[in-house]
Amino acid sequence: MDSNELAVYTRLLGIPTEKCPPTYYTLLGLEPNEPDTNAIVAAAKAQTNRLRKNVPHELHASVLAVAKTISRARICLSDRDARAAYDQSIGFHHNAEEEKPSLISGGGNEGLVSPDEGSLLPPLILEEFPLDLTSDDDSLWVEDEIPELPPTRFALSSAPATRKPANGRSSKSNTSLFVIGGSVLAVTAALLVAMLWRSPSATIGHTASSDRSEASNRQQSSRPESENQRAVATAETTVVPVEVLEEADPSPEEDALRPRDQSPTQVEVTTDRVEVPPSMSLVEPAAATSKVLSADAKPKAKAGEAVVFDLQDSVTLPGYARSYGDAAESASAKVVSLGAISHISDSDLKFAIYSPSHGGQSASTFDVMKIKDRPSGSVWGIRFGTQDIPGTPDRRSALASHAKTTGPVIAGLRVRDGRLEFAWGKGDAAAAGGQLRNCAIHVSAGKLEGRVGLSESGTIDALTLDLEQPIPPIQVHHFPLPPEPTLRCELVAALFAGVATEVDPPSQQIGCGETLTLKIVDWQDGEWVGDLEVRVRFNASRDGRSAELEVQPRFRMGRGWKPLEAEEIESLARRSEIDLRKARAELNSARSEISSLPGRIASLRAAATRNSGSNPGAVRELSSAQSALKRANSRAGRLSRSIPKIEEGIAHLRQLESIRRSLHQKARLQFRVFVQLVDGELSLLHPDESSTTL
Repeated sequence: MDSNELAVYTRLLGIPTEKCPPTYYTLLGLEPNEPDTNAIVAAAKAQTNRLRKNVPHELHASVLAVAKTISRARICLSDRDARAAYDQSIGFHHNAEEEKPSLISGGGNEGLVSPDEGSLLPPLILEEFPLDLTSDDDSLWVEDEIPELPPTRFALSSAPATRKPANGRSSKSNTSLFVIGGSVLAVTAALLVAMLWRSPSATIGHTASSDRSEASNRQQSSRPESENQRAVATAETTVVPVEVLEEADPSPEEDALRPRDQSPTQVEVTTDRVEVPPSMSLVEPAAATSKVLSADAKPKAKAGEAVVFDLQDSVTLPGYARSYGDAAESASAKVVSLGAISHISDSDLKFAIYSPSHGGQSASTFDVMKIKDRPSGSVWGIRFGTQDIPGTPDRRSALASHAKTTGPVIAGLRVRDGRLEFAWGKGDAAAAGGQLRNCAIHVSAGKLEGRVGLSESGTIDALTLDLEQPIPPIQVHHFPLPPEPTLRCELVAALFAGVATEVDPPSQQIGCGETLTLKIVDWQDGEWVGDLEVRVRFNASRDGRSAELEVQPRFRMGRGWKPLEAEEIESLARRSEIDLRKARAELNSARSEISSLPGRIASLRAAATRNSGSNPGAVRELSSAQSALKRANSRAGRLSRSIPKIEEGIAHLRQLESIRRSLHQKARLQFRVFVQLVDGELSLLHPDESSTTL
């Protein structure tokens, strides 16, 4: 580990690295060989929280690597055998009467760097992490999300044996740790040979052979004890590749944290082999081979995320709660289980929806698409058939045609922090993360009720279902939705007869529940009349065959918006008339004051000149008169500029009243226009068929 990586620990956690390289103990702020597991876990959490609060912008790639090292330190020091192995690797010796550590119980020293390499901590694997590490979202710092070291698996090979050194130590520091394990294997092998020898099925069947075996047995037992010891001392050192098993389906965060150049760790294991005489051997000894079982020779599980959706209650998705026409007969379908969703490949996944009306034998297959990749959990979209989407407007009609194209109906699913989130949309809008409409999701059991949609602030209010609680199965009616009508702005402009209406853009359409804002200009000179708008809200009827258009004009001549009503206009006009009269009176007063002040100032100036230095009061009076003249001139100029604006505002109010009367003869302008579906297109009803006419 170079000085730059050591500086990362010093900057983020304040660990001094000048005198000696840091260890797992100094990383967690513990004393060497800390025995308390609770203290180790608490120290790891404290260091993680400290690291969370200190995230420099230029060290985003290093912060998560340090967090992973903290997690590895906690796992290593919490296991007694792994801690003993780590202590031995860094030169910390245990007492002689303590139990020798073993690495067979689990990994804790993976990636350790020996002290002579300049550091006692593993090197930092600096990789880009797409999340914002400064976020307050606790899900980014959940300790379980930091991948722990998985259990190790040993694959013994039959590599050529090497003699054990005379001093009893292996060439590697870890060799001595497997002496106990090797002895156990040797004793087990001897017992197995003895059991096979005593088994009746292993007997050759002749008395002479049995006698020869017993003689050989006696001959073996009569050998000197020193010779038996030499036979036991014959040992071989076997190279054991430690295969670190990766998780089958890691999350994107864990996949980003995992080093790409990780390879099986080679560990030398010394196993004592008991030499068995040929007379005791029932099986021919296998020839020595150099074949090594390695993790690279086996197929690895592809990286990805696996999410199992087990829905056990009843949920009604929007748009499928009502039936239309013949589709009502087979409009009931049930999601038995969504199964496991994982992106093993880039192709779309599928799941089956079984129809209860056919006894569970009929199945409809729907596509499961991965919409977005996010560190907190990928977003999956499920196609529930298709529906009609409004296409290109028909120039011959004021209303847009709806039967032009078809698009998929998509429900978005996302897993975040162990919870399943639903988002309901239609067509490409859901895939693009756009506006969602008709997004009600209801749980009939009464546990969860909510609505998913686009709020006024532009954020999606997603309904969250907790996977820890049993959730009813989804009841899906997979028939097409009724056509949702849209309205072109030209129709709105045609409603205002005698008023020049400016629509931007001219081809804009509005759908059910949407609001359109129009600008109205004065038809006489083409100038804006204050701020006059028409807000149009288009609502479809429940049966889907008609719709109503609600028009609410409003104006603004000041700070706030007000409805275009006679009372509002008359009240504002009265206040404007009062302001105009006051302004004119103040202007006349200022002009009279200006006309009288110059003569008085001239007389005071002459008096001050004659009595220069002997009459200070005259000088102060002259200065006061000059200041009054300046104030009068300023007030007169301000009033001269404001009076025309007040008069213009009064004229605009009169024009607004004229516009209001031309739009509607009622004092409160709020009318509705009904439309209906005719041959697949929306069209206005005849005025005499409408309950309210313009």
